[in-house]
Amino acid sequence: MSERLTKRDENGNAYYDWGCLNRNHWALGRHVDCLAAYEDSGLSPEEVQELAKAKADGRLKIFPCKHGDTVYCLEHDGTFRIRPRTVLGFYVSDGQYGISVDFGQYQRHITDFGKTVFLSKEAAEKALGGGQG
Repeated sequence: MSERLTKRDENGNAYYDWGCLNRNHWALGRHVDCLAAYEDSGLSPEEVQELAKAKADGRLKIFPCKHGDTVYCLEHDGTFRIRPRTVLGFYVSDGQYGISVDFGQYQRHITDFGKTVFLSKEAAEKALGGGQG
């Protein structure tokens, strides 16, 4: 990536600073915020274009978690219980995509975020009606 054109102040606000004679002029606004957000990504223009093409082609999926995160699964063994599980990876198979989680001696593929797998224990408890049933 080339040299940044924008800077951020102590509050995180983006600005463009250029010198004109002995004075500094600052440019602020939506266009500067947009450029700063792009620069914050650390991606090159070519990488951004490739991601945009992958998205348009339906080849890009952004997961709500990453490898090593804990997710909370609703599991049924007579009663529903909330079990924390570690994300081991991601998979794509026959047009389906999801995460692989640690289930002790094996892995399980999960595709139903917001239904039986949640990013927080509180969200899982809410899905159970406020308690662990």
